[in-house]
Amino acid sequence: MASNLYTIKTLNLSEGNDTVLTLYDTNGAAPLEENDDDLSNPPASKIDWLCSTTGTYFVKAAPSGPQIERCETYSITVTTLGDEYEPDDTDGTASPIAIDETQWHNFYPDGDVDKVTFEVKELDRLYVLGTSDLALGTDTVITVAINGTVCPTTDYYWCENDDISPGDLSSEVRFASDEEGIALATISKGMSGQYGTDKTYDLTLTLLPLGVDEYEPDEIRPKSISDRVPQEHNFYPDGDEDFVQFVDAKENRWYGLFTSDLAPRVDTNLEVMMDGVTIGENDDYDPGSGNFASTVCFTIATSGVPTVTITNLDQFGPTNSYTVTIVEEPFIETNPDPLTFYAQQGGPIPAPQTLDVIVPGGGNLRWQAQIIIIGDDDWGLDIGPDPFGKTPSTLHVVITGTTSLSLGVYQGKIHFWPQGSLCADSSYFQLPVNLVIAPASLSSPMLESEAWFIPGVTHPTPRLQTMYERTGIFLPLRWKEWDGPRRFRP
Repeated sequence: MASNLYTIKTLNLSEGNDTVLTLYDTNGAAPLEENDDDLSNPPASKIDWLCSTTGTYFVKAAPSGPQIERCETYSITVTTLGDEYEPDDTDGTASPIAIDETQWHNFYPDGDVDKVTFEVKELDRLYVLGTSDLALGTDTVITVAINGTVCPTTDYYWCENDDISPGDLSSEVRFASDEEGIALATISKGMSGQYGTDKTYDLTLTLLPLGVDEYEPDEIRPKSISDRVPQEHNFYPDGDEDFVQFVDAKENRWYGLFTSDLAPRVDTNLEVMMDGVTIGENDDYDPGSGNFASTVCFTIATSGVPTVTITNLDQFGPTNSYTVTIVEEPFIETNPDPLTFYAQQGGPIPAPQTLDVIVPGGGNLRWQAQIIIIGDDDWGLDIGPDPFGKTPSTLHVVITGTTSLSLGVYQGKIHFWPQGSLCADSSYFQLPVNLVIAPASLSSPMLESEAWFIPGVTHPTPRLQTMYERTGIFLPLRWKEWDGPRRFRP
């Protein structure tokens, strides 16, 4: 076929054998290419050839050097880097595809399109043709014509599709035919795709009953769900499970996933998986209440695409519907973070500090604060004007108690709990608060620019909790034995 790259080679040569290959034109007369030794596998031979004109060509394999009379054996192969269905670029060369068949294709060579054809009948069935398992750099577009006419697009039927959903370069068309005939599908490279032997995809034809939800067949191609955009599904046909994926998930953020508006005889169960591991699961949000909706809160530590499986523990049917929604939980930050107070032993209590409580990017979120002192309770914290509020807020944090504590670093924390959040128990913000008690003899203990360190005590400021480079030597910021405070100027 024109524009295909072919590899012709000998292999499995018997001992002492040495081949030479010659490729001839369509008349078998004029030589086009010749090779004696394959440099990667001598003394076998190999020809790589780009076909310019479709036709039948001839290959001759012969012994290299003087003719031999003993029996020598070898194998010969001809392979192409295009997929096995080529040539399928025209209506007349389109490959047939059967119901429930999956075909492997690639976009090669440059300009390649793939065409498939299948018979359609006038019946209450839904034909679905879609791509999946796209290799990196592959982007598909599908157009289907029935008896030469592309069907109109509605909310339930469509015969043209580029991307299934935002972030998913797969394609899917679905239609019911009102006449018998032949469907011809053209699969071409999308704007975000490339050509190449490795630009592969799977193509599957599925037949479904009318009445399935618009996201089927989602066991083959899970559809994407977006933040705060509800999707209505149903459990049909019998045994149906629904699958969605969340391509916008961010590291270390919390997400609430829930079902609602359950039809009678629907009882949902949610399972969230990441890389084959379950990271959240729930059957009933409020067991025993008669509410069979489900809720899952989850977070991911690394980038990826969580997949959700929704199953029904009751009955199936086209009217057995429900809604599924995912919500990215808002989160709180503070400035500064962490919060550190400095005091001399036996000296005055440190001055209050101002703390800003915000939602990154802006927005109003009600919160409630909880103060926790770790270990020693001879000191404390207080925040004002109130331990609750709405972002953006400005608080005053006050140290209470005494500064007659032993030298060292005392730790506490303030938890900010978002109010009205689906995942409030999981998505709280934790602010570390440190009280550093320095020797009374130390000058300027409040100045962090004079970075002082108490032997055996970890300094609370991350910027200073490192190895400090001085005169080309890294000095540890811990001392094994007490011999007075150490000071370094950054």
